[in-house]
Amino acid sequence: MGRELPLTMHDPVLDEALKRLAAEASTRFTSLVATGDEIPFDVAENNGDSPHFYRYVPLTSRFISAHIEELKSLPSYGPARGAIASSDVAAPYL
Repeated sequence: MGRELPLTMHDPVLDEALKRLAAEASTRFTSLVATGDEIPFDVAENNGDSPHFYRYVPLTSRFISAHIEELKSLPSYGPARGAIASSDVAAPYL
């Protein structure tokens, strides 16, 4: 027998809280970049599927980590954090 996938239920409160946080974070990050903040990047070799030898790889997680306090200050951060905690959606990852 194949492995069964766990049943999941849609949580509209969590869904809405995360949508709001994503929208506010997007606006904040767009503003940061527009005012001169740069997303760091690395240069990596291509795997041969392209005529270019190198490609730019944005280090997005580094940019987000550098601005984590700004994310925490967003009005939607607290409600999103609370929705995650009350839905217990993060438990499998902890």
